[in-house]
Amino acid sequence: MILILIWQMSFAQFWQRVYYVSGQILDKDTKKPVPYALIVNIKKGNSTQSDTAGRFLITMTKKDSLRISCLGYKPVYWTIADKHPQSRHFNTVIYMNRRYYRLPAVDVFAVRWKTFVYQIAHTKVEKDKTQEQLKVWVDKAISKEDLQALTIASRGVGFVIGGKTKYEKELAKIKKMEKYSEMEKRIEEKFNPQLVSTITGLKGKELEKFMDFLNFDRDFILRTPQYDLVIIIKQIYDEYKKGNLDKREEIINKTPFAPKKKAKTKINF
Repeated sequence: MILILIWQMSFAQFWQRVYYVSGQILDKDTKKPVPYALIVNIKKGNSTQSDTAGRFLITMTKKDSLRISCLGYKPVYWTIADKHPQSRHFNTVIYMNRRYYRLPAVDVFAVRWKTFVYQIAHTKVEKDKTQEQLKVWVDKAISKEDLQALTIASRGVGFVIGGKTKYEKELAKIKKMEKYSEMEKRIEEKFNPQLVSTITGLKGKELEKFMDFLNFDRDFILRTPQYDLVIIIKQIYDEYKKGNLDKREEIINKTPFAPKKKAKTKINF
């Protein structure tokens, strides 16, 4: 009986032993590293993220399971129970399969946008007859009075000498819209429902409710690195589950990426 108890106790200690699991996450087809994959210990709740070389480090026991997920890949579940590690430090390689999405339709907006840009770039701009006439008169050395009269006349009919043409104004609008579109794309890549669902496990209405609660500022998302953003979301969710809704602002303001408050100017009367 004593021997059995000793064996059970030693086996239980071995089973609960904490292991430091390090390794690399690779694409199964290309054998290239998978950067920024999220590794979550499902039972303990601790998590980490792979670096640009796909490497990571996390602690776990034999009873724990890891969930590895990344945009564009199918989730992978991994456990150390069947690996028979000989020491507390265990190194491994985890392969991930790509996930292929079936698109329901063509992005008509993208097609319209390219057509619009092409039309603007190839639109023939009407020549300013007043400016052409002005050039001819200057070449013929017209008098100062005639030149001044022509300038006033051109302003009267709606032309501005030296101002931007319609083509230049449209190009400026296109550049502004392209810059805004690029910013929206960066925000969507860094902060989206799939990422938040992977971190929190929420789905459906609960996920929408938590996304509305997060309500991150656009500039805050752009300034914050992806790794730090994942950690911040995890910290806010932990407090959210406990009902500490007022902790959101506190967690955000502790980061160096929090939006700076504008100082109020005091006016004395």
